[in-house]
Amino acid sequence: MKSLTKKQNHLHRATVFAHFDKGNIVDDYVYYYLKQLQKISGHIVFVSTAKLNDDDITQLSSMGIQVSCRANLGYDFMSYKLGIDSLDLSKYDELIICNDSVYGPLQSLEPIFCDSQFKEADVWGITDSHQYSYHLQSYFIVFRKKALNSISFKRFWDNVTELVNKKDIIEKYEVGLSKALLNDKLALASIYKSNQRTPRSIMKAVTENNFQFVKTTIQRLTEKDLWEDLPRKIRDFGNKNPTHTHWKSTILEANVPFLKVELIRENPMDVADINEIVPFLDNHFQYPTTLITNHLARLAKKT
Repeated sequence: MKSLTKKQNHLHRATVFAHFDKGNIVDDYVYYYLKQLQKISGHIVFVSTAKLNDDDITQLSSMGIQVSCRANLGYDFMSYKLGIDSLDLSKYDELIICNDSVYGPLQSLEPIFCDSQFKEADVWGITDSHQYSYHLQSYFIVFRKKALNSISFKRFWDNVTELVNKKDIIEKYEVGLSKALLNDKLALASIYKSNQRTPRSIMKAVTENNFQFVKTTIQRLTEKDLWEDLPRKIRDFGNKNPTHTHWKSTILEANVPFLKVELIRENPMDVADINEIVPFLDNHFQYPTTLITNHLARLAKKT
């Protein structure tokens, strides 16, 4: 990555971290993430919809983290809203919103914040997606001063309410946030750009991972229809969530420092090489993968 000559002061950067855990604890992988965030953020607001015990609240507070617990309504965007509302944004040059839906960071976050590709960006994220419509994926987004002072930023968060349908939240808030910022002429950027995926890379992912949607499409269609419908299905696949369908290339080639928890926990896209993920991380990074295996083992005990 190319670095900017001017080093940014992390004390002028705030973070709102959205958390939920069915076991009502702060898992070790989350503590690891928070400690890495403290290296690039001067203040962290930890908003949880879990019923945290006193030990976790005490530990977070001892780390200098502001803790806020709320009812489990409205998903992460309500947590982001609550955290943002608690901050005096005039004190900060940048604001990060992020959540516990990823393992990582797999490598230091500091070089990313000095990456020259974001020099002209008002808002940037780790990955973008064209699923539903173009947007920055909300598990990690950074807002710079121009965005923080914009009418679109204030209006968007003022209008966030407790939606209960996850699809509605994605369309109205995750996609809607990027749309509102773009309509306000703010510049958006991301480390991994999903429009860089080529037909060849999409086909490579389809064939290597043996995705279930290909099987069901072939079984459902006649031979004549296959010639017309299958290419469209494969093109549609290119718009799926890149953190699932292209997890390896996002991490290895684009230097994305996170792995989605949902990918390895639930594997909703039926990725064939799911068992290779932990060994892959062990071979390429110093991230302690016991954080992943211990978390998954704890979740398995609950089922």
